Amino acid sequence: MNIGLIARRYATALYNYSIEKQSLDVVYEDSQMICGQFAKNEGCSKLLSSPLKKLSEKTAFVETVFKGSVCEATMSFMLFVLKKGRAEILDEIFRVFGDLYKESKNIYTVKIVTAVELPSAKVAEYAKTIGDKLKGKVEISAKTDPSLIGGMVVTIGDRQLDGSIAYRLREIEKQLTA
Repeated sequence: MNIGLIARRYATALYNYSIEKQSLDVVYEDSQMICGQFAKNEGCSKLLSSPLKKLSEKTAFVETVFKGSVCEATMSFMLFVLKKGRAEILDEIFRVFGDLYKESKNIYTVKIVTAVELPSAKVAEYAKTIGDKLKGKVEISAKTDPSLIGGMVVTIGDRQLDGSIAYRLREIEKQLTA
């Protein structure tokens, strides 16, 4: 079973459903909150993926945890997924939905890794520059990795630009040993 493909189909259905219900932005906010809950609480995933739990128990859990904090479109979709027996991929569905939303709104997730911590002003400058180049909005995260020695590694979606000194040293080593 290809979980990624199944999650993408459900996420696409949710995306189209939320457009139809004119609640795309609200459902996106809900999806981010739900993904956060699954990331923080491992018990959510365990309970929903347990074959020992009945549908009624899973439904009661979802209603108890999320009813009132998500919109009607999100709640009805979650209950639909539970009825279809796909509760174990609920978090993946919402993650993929978030990707579809960002793609439709030209929002890019950018990860910058440097050897030393960047000042927040520099991170904001990079976000603006990258956003201007991509003609979209940028959600940026900055991390440090001293093993880079210097320079930076920028990841945008599935593309990676490695301008680190460690990478350049590895390339020189390859040339010298070839």
